[in-house]
Amino acid sequence: MKGTLPEWNAASQSPAARAARSRARRRRLRRRRRIQQLCLLAVVAVAALSLCAYGFWNRNAQSPEQEAPPSAPEQDVSGSALGTTPDGTDPVNPEDHVIPAVNPEPEPEPEPEPLTPLEEEVQKVLDSIITEDMTKLEQVRAVFDFTKTSIAYTGDSDKSDWKDGAYSGLMRRRGDCFTYYAVSRALLDGLGIENLEVTRVGGPTSHYWNLVNCGGGWYHFDATPRSSKMPSFVSFMFTDAEAADYTERAGRNYYTFDGSLYPERAVDPPSEEAEE
Repeated sequence: MKGTLPEWNAASQSPAARAARSRARRRRLRRRRRIQQLCLLAVVAVAALSLCAYGFWNRNAQSPEQEAPPSAPEQDVSGSALGTTPDGTDPVNPEDHVIPAVNPEPEPEPEPEPLTPLEEEVQKVLDSIITEDMTKLEQVRAVFDFTKTSIAYTGDSDKSDWKDGAYSGLMRRRGDCFTYYAVSRALLDGLGIENLEVTRVGGPTSHYWNLVNCGGGWYHFDATPRSSKMPSFVSFMFTDAEAADYTERAGRNYYTFDGSLYPERAVDPPSEEAEE
């Protein structure tokens, strides 16, 4: 019929027209996708802001109100706040409540250290030869007599250690001049009496004896017995002059020693009064 539009037919469209419509369709799809993405981002942002606002509000609502720190109470002349103690009770006069002193328990006395074998032997000897009424000089004389008469002279001993020599002399009851010196030293030490070792200078053999000070000065002390062929001499608490005189008579540099190595010796014979 004249004036009627012809019916649309895709096959009748030109390739250029179809390509244009396809591009337009793709643009519409991309635009729609971008719109959807923007909407999604807007929803997420709104939700995040809502959560932050809710958390902030909830934290402020739950936290307790901060109380102002209490002001320091006024102090009265007694030192307590407004006449009361911190717990609200009346103050206590220190003079009315005196805490009794606690006497500490006495510390136990330390147990004495056990005696060495030498100390045990020394104590046995001292218990048998020393009495309470003896003066120091008499105690020294008792040591001299015991050592000289209780030990047999053999002319040989181990001189590496004086304590070993003293213990051997007390147990075996024999030895040489070193043994007599060592036993005398151990007994004098047990009595708390000062004594020193003296050794011979020169001579064909060595010789040992003691210097002793029981309160009146230093004296020579030699408990070693001498041969009957030697000049007689009482070698108890003798002076340098007496030592030199006997050395001149006996020879062999008997009591020759280096006096510079020892304290100054007494020049007069000992007396009971001098020992105090």
